[in-house]
Amino acid sequence: MKQFLVILLLSHCALTQEEFSFTLYFEDAVGNKDSLILGYDENGTQLLDEQFGEVDISDQPWDSVFEVRASNLLNYTDMEAWPSVNPPAFQSKKQIVVQPECPSGCYTHTPEPPSLSIGIKAKNFPITITWDYTIFEQDTCLYGTHISWEQFAMSKVPAFTLNSSLLFELSGFINYFSESYFIQESDTIGILWLQFCSEHFLSTQEIIQGDHSDKVMVYPNPASDQIQITISEENKTIRSVDIMDFNSNRIIKKDFTQNDLPKTIDITKLHAGVYFVRIHFQNYSITKKILKI
Repeated sequence: MKQFLVILLLSHCALTQEEFSFTLYFEDAVGNKDSLILGYDENGTQLLDEQFGEVDISDQPWDSVFEVRASNLLNYTDMEAWPSVNPPAFQSKKQIVVQPECPSGCYTHTPEPPSLSIGIKAKNFPITITWDYTIFEQDTCLYGTHISWEQFAMSKVPAFTLNSSLLFELSGFINYFSESYFIQESDTIGILWLQFCSEHFLSTQEIIQGDHSDKVMVYPNPASDQIQITISEENKTIRSVDIMDFNSNRIIKKDFTQNDLPKTIDITKLHAGVYFVRIHFQNYSITKKILKI
């Protein structure tokens, strides 16, 4: 009987392995280091999920020099109240959110991708954040995963597939986190936002590298009246094309039902300047930069 009770207790306390997780590393200017485990699972939530090993440490004081913690967004119900908001409902060194739909667009929020917030306290800038970008290259549903320092400002930073680090160069949270920080006791805690998604609008770079992007051509570039899009890869169908300005506003959207190439888009009504041509295929998207003259 005792042996049965021990086995029952052990099985009850056993942790569940999440579907996907990775480690995000942080280091300040003088070499202090910290890290978080972040990920998703179909049973994950933006609350504290003890079955994945998440432990609430919000009652523990922050390190006096450098520390990072994951938390939830659910406590930030009134965004207009920033920065005078209360601390999040919980804080942890691990956060597993609900599994994202695929595809999901970080720049369109259609469907809304799962989000989480990262609290960071630092005395010594700059701060370097690093990750293993090859993890995100292996899954098209994660191509657009990114971090930003202002909520809904995804176009400011590249996706995780394009870089392996991010450097915060400015000094102090009031400069960098002007809209995203909270006060816990006497500590100023800056907030970073992370989203898992398959699509991401990149201000200067392509979302897909390697086998796909170099086989898609947008020409002429610069262009004055129209652009043409073609792809050298066989059995690939362009579903639709968006043309967006530098502020991520969609100016032109065109859907295609035929497989003929090249695709032609009229841009005569666009003002002169830089635009981004986002080409949607069945399971991925590619962004190309053009100059309208």
